[in-house]
Amino acid sequence: MIIPSVFELNSIKDQLSLLSVLTGHLDWAKYSNGEFDESSIEDFKLLLTKMENTVKNLQKKKDDLESLLKK
Repeated sequence: MIIPSVFELNSIKDQLSLLSVLTGHLDWAKYSNGEFDESSIEDFKLLLTKMENTVKNLQKKKDDLESLLKK
């Protein structure tokens, strides 16, 4: 059985904080009105890519923790 270290648990906390910060950078009112210019589209894609990668990583860690708790 592999028990997560404090470092790994802090990493999860940091990634959740990152998601929160990235979400705060999205201007939902601007995007919902369809006000995109070329630079905002690239910024939007970059933020969404970072968020998607972070969520995938957190999902794997969540699954690992769940399987550990079921043992």
